[in-house]
Amino acid sequence: MDSCNSCEFGYYLGIVTFYEDDKKSIKFLRDHGVLPKCVKCPFCNKKCVYNESLNIWRCRNIFLLPKSKKRRFCNFSISDFKGTLLETRSTSLPPWKIIQFCNHYLSQQWDHKTIKDCLGITPCTILELQSLCSEVMQEWITKQEPIGGYGVEIEVNKIVVPLNQGLSQIKLLSGVERISQQNFVVVLNEEEHQENCLPLIQRYVKPGSVIYSEILDESGYLSSLGYVHITVNYSENNATELGSIKKLQRAIKIHIKRVESTGKDMNHHIARFKFISSIKNKKELLHQFFTEVGKCYPPFSNKRNRNFYQGNTDSDKQLTICKETNSDEEFIEFSQRGDDEELAGTDSD
Repeated sequence: MDSCNSCEFGYYLGIVTFYEDDKKSIKFLRDHGVLPKCVKCPFCNKKCVYNESLNIWRCRNIFLLPKSKKRRFCNFSISDFKGTLLETRSTSLPPWKIIQFCNHYLSQQWDHKTIKDCLGITPCTILELQSLCSEVMQEWITKQEPIGGYGVEIEVNKIVVPLNQGLSQIKLLSGVERISQQNFVVVLNEEEHQENCLPLIQRYVKPGSVIYSEILDESGYLSSLGYVHITVNYSENNATELGSIKKLQRAIKIHIKRVESTGKDMNHHIARFKFISSIKNKKELLHQFFTEVGKCYPPFSNKRNRNFYQGNTDSDKQLTICKETNSDEEFIEFSQRGDDEELAGTDSD
């Protein structure tokens, strides 16, 4: 079966479809590359059999012992959830709860209390899952192309967002294309806010762009790199020249106010805002997010627990995941430690 190219679930449809239904949830996760579709044994090179009740892949190949010629089963097995978003350190959650968590996390109604009361997930696990979701979104941001291009008009400006009822604040640099509304948002440190943030504009905006901003470029830094820089007065009466950036900054402030955030986790909230706002069709949020989850946490990868595969490199084996398609089979290899004890089998009559 091919991977899912597109599917639509609104917030409430996502709840109805996957609530307490592990079978549908697992199929959804497989179709989006979060869980493997088939696995090959690293010892026998044979396809493993999936045990649905235990959620494990197990090799049942029979081999002959060299001396006694007795037949034995290869007892290699591995959890279906190993190395994926479903493998939490604090507790084991069923697949449907993971999807429900992410469905709520991607919504405007996101809060910890609903997750705790409706799904029975502990605060410790909520923070762990939230951190993992944030990592997926932040990795997605690193893959995004700079905005703009030759002749494309972009509004860029700084913004100060008050936190904790005005007791603290966070500084941001944001930019948005006037026509497509593609944008970038960056958290500034004190030095970047007070002195020079022009190199950040170079990083997130393509050369040749026409930049409207109140940020001064007295040295001609941007002009020397191929940008057209137009200084404008950022005032309430100047809604025409900086209307797009005001709209973006207003949306950022509303997003931050909805979540009780501090400066320490601001990168997490900005990544969430950027990912959600980039999806125009909100019914595709689940599809797009879990597609990125499959890329960030490939099945059986050691990204979730880097110590899991540490060991003697001389005994390393290859665990092969096969992705079935209509035309052929594709194989992805991951390193895994293989000990002789794993081959200890049972006699077969």
